[in-house]
Amino acid sequence: MRLVYIFLLSLFPASAMSATIVEGIDYADASPAMIGPLDAGTHTISGSLSGDCLGTVTFSCLFGSDPQDILEVSFASGTQLQGLSFQLSNSLPSAASFAMGFTYSSPEESFTFSGLLAGSYAPLGITPVRDPITLIFTGDTALPNVASYTANWSVTLDVAAVPLPGGLGLLAGSLMCFAIARRKTARRLDKQRV
Repeated sequence: MRLVYIFLLSLFPASAMSATIVEGIDYADASPAMIGPLDAGTHTISGSLSGDCLGTVTFSCLFGSDPQDILEVSFASGTQLQGLSFQLSNSLPSAASFAMGFTYSSPEESFTFSGLLAGSYAPLGITPVRDPITLIFTGDTALPNVASYTANWSVTLDVAAVPLPGGLGLLAGSLMCFAIARRKTARRLDKQRV
């Protein structure tokens, strides 16, 4: 009976958790900051960039004190990344134009966006993945009137329990039927002994 109970628990995963992770020590430029493993649920990771712009071409703002954050995110056993979205903001005057870059890479796919202005973004069609992913936020381009900048980013990761194959559900159902039949047989034998 205990085995049946364990199988039933595996069919109904624990309730989803959520966590907010704020950049404390810089998500280093050189080597990725390791984050995770994240459990099933919605997780928000946020940080900030600051740097200097030397021109108005792509990647001309990758200079200064902290122009890039690199994160490697892993997921708990039995979970997978289902999707993500991210937000960008900066403290520059509205007349100034500053753009950021975002890179996502997993064992299955990778993509890079450049020239992103402040706002919310949700890349479509991310392949669910169980292995660690890498996220990179960068200072990108700016108008000539922007010499230095401070910008913020946050990314929301939707992590879900990995669906069990259909065969496991059938196996659990079969074991439950077997346990019920065995219990009935044991009761019948007990009555015959009396």
